[in-house]
Amino acid sequence: MILVGEGKFGAQREAEGLDGRPVAARGYAIYRSNATVLQLAPEADSLRASSGTARAVRPVPLGRHRLRGEIVDSKCFIGAMKPGDGKAHKGCAALCRLGGIPPLLLTRDAAGVETVYMLADLQAGPIGEPARNYVGEPVQVEADIERRGDLNLARIDPAAIRPLAP
Repeated sequence: MILVGEGKFGAQREAEGLDGRPVAARGYAIYRSNATVLQLAPEADSLRASSGTARAVRPVPLGRHRLRGEIVDSKCFIGAMKPGDGKAHKGCAALCRLGGIPPLLLTRDAAGVETVYMLADLQAGPIGEPARNYVGEPVQVEADIERRGDLNLARIDPAAIRPLAP
């Protein structure tokens, strides 16, 4: 599940030191279609280590694909803002990305059906600056796609993001 903080901030600070460990989280679910983001509650202990057992989510490789779409910020696109995509949302999304909100790649097939992919670098880590430069713009990426639970992850070379003509 994608975690975010309040306002235009990611949850990196709250999640520090918890990677791979069982956690307890409190917050507010933000939904759109089949995607969910958890905005952590403002209290200091809204994300903490838990004594429970972590259920490992094994990545399911789906192969290498060429994807075309728009980079959006996960919080606003999933439901914190309407609209959460397109030129009207570009400035807001750039600020969200600057604050650490994870980027998604929004694609639409010929019938208009949306699919979102969380963007990550080749090692499945944060993508950083390059994605911020292309927020709200049509782009193409070559990606190794994998399914992690309910999440589509697109591992890309951030330097290889290619702008497309609008």
